[in-house]
Amino acid sequence: MTIITNFSKRRWVMLILYFAVSFINGVTYCALAPVNDLAEKYYNVSTDLVSLFAVSFLVMYLPLAPLASWGLGISYYWSMTVAWIFTFIGCWIKYLAFDNYAFACVGIFLIASVNAPVLAGCSPLAVRWFPKNEWVLATSIGSISNFVGMGASFIASPYLNDMNMINLWHAIFASVFFLLNIIFSQKEPGFQKSESLVEGFKKALKNKMIMWIVLCSSSGIGAGYTVIAIIFVILEPDGLSSVEVGWIGFDMVMMGMIGGLIATYLVANYLSITKPLRIFLIGSILSTVVWAFIRAIFPLSISGAGFLGAMLIGHLPLGISAAVIEDRSIEESITTNMIFFMANLLGTIYTYPVQYFYELTNLTGLWAISALVLISFLPLIFIYRQPIDDDKASIKPTEILLKD
Repeated sequence: MTIITNFSKRRWVMLILYFAVSFINGVTYCALAPVNDLAEKYYNVSTDLVSLFAVSFLVMYLPLAPLASWGLGISYYWSMTVAWIFTFIGCWIKYLAFDNYAFACVGIFLIASVNAPVLAGCSPLAVRWFPKNEWVLATSIGSISNFVGMGASFIASPYLNDMNMINLWHAIFASVFFLLNIIFSQKEPGFQKSESLVEGFKKALKNKMIMWIVLCSSSGIGAGYTVIAIIFVILEPDGLSSVEVGWIGFDMVMMGMIGGLIATYLVANYLSITKPLRIFLIGSILSTVVWAFIRAIFPLSISGAGFLGAMLIGHLPLGISAAVIEDRSIEESITTNMIFFMANLLGTIYTYPVQYFYELTNLTGLWAISALVLISFLPLIFIYRQPIDDDKASIKPTEILLKD
């Protein structure tokens, strides 16, 4: 009984530590998005090279995703420890580089190199540390923590308005939680290993429903990454200031967090992922169109961005959970990494076409995002069905949470 009690308390500590590393990963990913012009002057480079800071997270994910799945399959603890070490060193290099762009790139690419295990760590954390009836809840909190970090940057960067201060607060935050991770993090309790990495990938690739979930969900998230990475470039033609863009971005990702928690609540009440997922997919399509129409007026734009964040970002834990429960014999980090792998690949592909969409058409890049989200989510709305034999007890997260 004592062991169960200690394990029950420990799981929330592990979730907080994961939240922190995912948070700082999100912070550094879009730190320059609302202050693109400030970064250009500080580093004395073009807009394209400033965008490379964010794009590096997408690019570095691609070759390292298989290695991240392999590492998470062996040890969640050591994967996150390595992620913290690289993040800590990278943040300090980025700060100590000052206005040396090449040296700063070394730091940012070092942080970006652990993007794969950080993003994919949410589902292994949930499965190995939490009881089944809290898996969706833990996945929801973990998967949206990266977006919460993005929101912090959207708010902090324009008000700090100083590249040295922006880079310093990244380094200080990384240092504090790196130390807390060393003190409080523990190896996960014994777990039954799934099939090997290669066999797991082969099995996932043969499962048509998993591949539909991966392709559709990741394409939508890739479109979301694109908006976050170049939000200033997208909204600048409408005359919005960097502070206004920062608040719009903050609202988008914070509502994403709320949307993810609402998704968890809906799953708990429906005892199914199918209906909540459809609600969020349809909402994502509608929200992109709404925001594109009202984007130029700040009070309306912040509302449209919040609607989009709640739906598009909020669907992420449902997409991950749907892929994981489709075949529980597949290592959970494999399907999760497949979603983030495709999201990062497609986000990389989408970024520059959306960035130059206004110059080519004189229309906001949000219309391009609307088309991408529609194409991404429409097939999944019609084809997804939750496995009939899934253990519905695994998606009732609220009762134990209220008791702790």
